[in-house]
Amino acid sequence: MKNNMNSFCRKLVFGMLILTGIFLSSPPAAAQWSSSAYANNAICTAPLNQDQVAIASDGSGGAIMAWTDYRGESRIYAQRIDANGLIKWTIDGIAVSTSQSFVPAVVEDGSGGVIITWVDLGNGNDFDIYAQRLNGLGQAQWPAGGILVSASEGWQTNPVITTDGQGGALIAWIDDGLEMDAAKDVYIQRVTANGSLSWPENNPVTEAYYRQEDIKIISDKNGGAILAWTDYRNTQTTTTGVDVYAQRINATGGQVWETDGVGVAVYDRYQQYPQLTSDGSGGAIIVWEDDRDADNADALNMDIYGQRINATGNMLWTGNGMGIGVAPATQSRPVVTGDGAGGAIIAWQSGSGFNNAYASYLVTQRVNSNGAKQWASAGVALGNAGRENPQIVSDGDGGAIIAWEDYTGQAPIGALKDIFAQRLDASGQNLWASGGAPISNTTFVQQNPKLIPDGARGAIVTWIDNRTNTTLDIYAQRVQADGTLGGGNGGKSDQAITFNALPSKKISDGDFNLNATASSGLTVTYASDNLSVATVSGNIVVMTGVGTATITASQPGSTIYNPATPVSQTLTVLKGDQTIVFGALPVKVPGDPDFTLQATASSGLSVSYTSSNGAVATVSGNTVTVHGTGTTVLTALQAGNANYTAAPNVMQTLTVKTAQSISFPVVSTKTWGDPAFALSATATSGLAVVFSSTSDKVSIVGSTATLLKAGSVTVFADQPGNTTFAPAPRTSQTFCINPAQPIVSVSDADPSAPVLTSSSPGGNQWFKDGQPISNATQSTLTVHDAGTYSVVVTIDNCQSQPSAERTFIVTGIEDPAGSVNVYPNPMHDQLVVDAEALSSGSPVKLNLYDAVGRVVHQDDGHGKFVINVTALKAGLYVLKVSNGKQTITKKLLK
Repeated sequence: MKNNMNSFCRKLVFGMLILTGIFLSSPPAAAQWSSSAYANNAICTAPLNQDQVAIASDGSGGAIMAWTDYRGESRIYAQRIDANGLIKWTIDGIAVSTSQSFVPAVVEDGSGGVIITWVDLGNGNDFDIYAQRLNGLGQAQWPAGGILVSASEGWQTNPVITTDGQGGALIAWIDDGLEMDAAKDVYIQRVTANGSLSWPENNPVTEAYYRQEDIKIISDKNGGAILAWTDYRNTQTTTTGVDVYAQRINATGGQVWETDGVGVAVYDRYQQYPQLTSDGSGGAIIVWEDDRDADNADALNMDIYGQRINATGNMLWTGNGMGIGVAPATQSRPVVTGDGAGGAIIAWQSGSGFNNAYASYLVTQRVNSNGAKQWASAGVALGNAGRENPQIVSDGDGGAIIAWEDYTGQAPIGALKDIFAQRLDASGQNLWASGGAPISNTTFVQQNPKLIPDGARGAIVTWIDNRTNTTLDIYAQRVQADGTLGGGNGGKSDQAITFNALPSKKISDGDFNLNATASSGLTVTYASDNLSVATVSGNIVVMTGVGTATITASQPGSTIYNPATPVSQTLTVLKGDQTIVFGALPVKVPGDPDFTLQATASSGLSVSYTSSNGAVATVSGNTVTVHGTGTTVLTALQAGNANYTAAPNVMQTLTVKTAQSISFPVVSTKTWGDPAFALSATATSGLAVVFSSTSDKVSIVGSTATLLKAGSVTVFADQPGNTTFAPAPRTSQTFCINPAQPIVSVSDADPSAPVLTSSSPGGNQWFKDGQPISNATQSTLTVHDAGTYSVVVTIDNCQSQPSAERTFIVTGIEDPAGSVNVYPNPMHDQLVVDAEALSSGSPVKLNLYDAVGRVVHQDDGHGKFVINVTALKAGLYVLKVSNGKQTITKKLLK
């Protein structure tokens, strides 16, 4: 704690700096890590405020920070500072989001970049979750403005993030739905390295009753995540109060433990504000604030409890947790990191509570994998009172580095705050100054520290800085393993190449890709020292021969990176395997022309052939000449060369058989309705012929053909051969199944225009007086003219016999001379026709027609005819009487 005199001196110095024109609010880009806790490294000093900073490693000893920036409408910005303290991207950071956004969280992507998630208002009036990936050069890898991770109705807030181990991330958030504070659930989504979403929308971590808050997340080291949160589900239904729950999500998004989470601490009163770290075995160690032992009159008397949960969700320590920091005063705000041995190091705030930070101090404790305390029972205090908001990371050597806010005097709370840090070894000993190493003790307020390990037992710390007493900025500082500030060479950043050993290859394996990477993110180039074995184009290796070649990966550096030390790997190329593809051979007959063999080797080398029986066939090159009947084995060979081993021989049998042919006589035309008939064909071999047809108009069983419908039919005759005879060439015959003779019916509903109907629904052609009627191809025909009508049906050019003719008469002139007398008219039971005058010694023919032209009575002879018409229906009739020279027509009624 600083005294008032120190505060006065500090302000005096600050005023002198202003008078000399040195403006701390707008420093130039740092050339290296500052070694002064009064100066530090500016990350962003843009106008107005920068807040809510988050930090992740760049994978090369540097850091990438993301924050909420209010230089305009609130946006998410980011900056990278390398291991030497060099600012790598645009001064004051690059914009990550494109609309109003807040609360970033960040995780490294394993390739020198980061994935950032945040709350965004760019998709309407609700808060949604967005994400963006930046590479080591600060280039966005996903669409501008980020990808939409969740846009459900209501508010999605408080995102947390961890790696999926494959270049992507798992992002979880609190979802208020449409009920705001009444119900808060936790959902999670996996974003792949290319920015696609792997799981269904609203993939649940917990949808338990009422509210869930304070979510924290770590990787389960197996593509999934472990989460812990404060849970209010039991406040409405039981007396246990606020509890701590946890859940594991597997790599496919499924809940591994109990649905909606397992109760880590379900006890009276409050268990809240969980923090967790990996136990190194797929599980987690979780710590939290707990007031189970509090006096009911003192709601702030919290203690620190913890629990270890394994990968299957089983609690490994005392049920509902074991006390880690239990003391009369309030113990609060725990943070935790792994100790590298299955246990954890915890730090927390201890003192009079939340209302008097000057009375609070920091305490640490280490527990082993069984939960046993490893340091003093009451823990190890970090200096005097006046410290709060601890943050912790592993130092990579079994200990931890803790950063905190440190009050500088007895001014009102928050008036002056600095950032301090301490490193503890595995036994709890302070490795830096007893009061901690000052990280930033410049003017006014420095607060909300966040830190990451630097990979060299030190740390990089970032914080919100109000040293100008006007706006909030982002600063950072590297503290080395010995507690001193600074580090790095102050010039270009070093880079390293990762180039794994190359497996032995066979030349038959084909081209392959090299995958060396530079920690800078710059492109790696390759060279081969033996082009007769392998060449490299870009990152693709083309193997050219058997032997060894040294492949060297290089990165020449850039304006901000030194050249990387080249890394070489030996490539051994072995002889390749090869195979022959040689298909089955067709049966041949003597006299067939020579034919070509088409075997191929996977190596591309030429294939040679041999024949086991020259009397049957010989091979010259790849040409086969048939000599006689029998069998011979043709063998395809490829002996290999300097790059390929010999291929296994492939053999095929060539069979040469006696030829045969089929005689298949013409099949006569059939008519639909004819009975089944026998097909007849003979093979010169004397073997039975097989008949078949693809037509649906005939069914063939054996040699019997059954007619199924009219039309053209093709029948095939085959003889498949046997051990002596080759299959005969297929022959066929095509014949007609003529449609059945159609039947014509007459409708006399309108006697003046009778309608004829064919019994066939299609293929009709109507005829009048033996001539086809143009366009008369329907199944019906209306008759308007006298004449003789019939219909013919044609299917597939197969034609039926004409139907029976129908004759229709146009009434002639009544007999003026009275040579034929007809009575009575109208007629009743009989009709008398007196044709005496017309016959004159010659017989006459008499035809009586109904109204549609049908003959209802015929007669011939001399003189008078008496016709019984009792059976005739009432209607109009026409009588024709002819002596061969003259025809008399009479109209009659009944």
